[in-house]
Amino acid sequence: MAQEEDWEVVWCYDGWHAYFHRLQEILPSWAKLRAMDSSQPLHMQVADAKVLIPTTGLVSAQDINAVKDLRLITNPAAGYNNIDIEAAKARGVPVCTAPGYNAASVAEGALMMMLMLARRVHEQERTFKEGGIGYPFGMQLHGKTLGIIGMGAIGEPSACLLNMP
Repeated sequence: MAQEEDWEVVWCYDGWHAYFHRLQEILPSWAKLRAMDSSQPLHMQVADAKVLIPTTGLVSAQDINAVKDLRLITNPAAGYNNIDIEAAKARGVPVCTAPGYNAASVAEGALMMMLMLARRVHEQERTFKEGGIGYPFGMQLHGKTLGIIGMGAIGEPSACLLNMP
């Protein structure tokens, strides 16, 4: 299908640069991706956009209503708490998310945090920089009981990482 017009796609957050650049590489030529200018309010930058990609940036009703011909809001993350869903619905604009996309990363991050807290990594780093070594000891997780509330998109990979039945 030939595209008759270019679509402006606005990356609504000053972050996640690796994903922004990867998206630039794979979008069709008619999709013109640009990053928002974080020194200006979003609503002042989106009048000609067809697609908004919030990532972790906020997209308010004011932002949504500032777009003349908004066709889609797509968030490359699981949630949409940063998007005014009612404003999008009022304009008839679909909002898409990617549930489960980052579940393994979240599970790995949770494991990393457990290990860092148990081993008191920040305190050990400070001690090491001061010339000490081996203290504070922290604690082992081996033999401890861990409760996972819910075996959904994040609970299940967390249990697998921890080799829990």
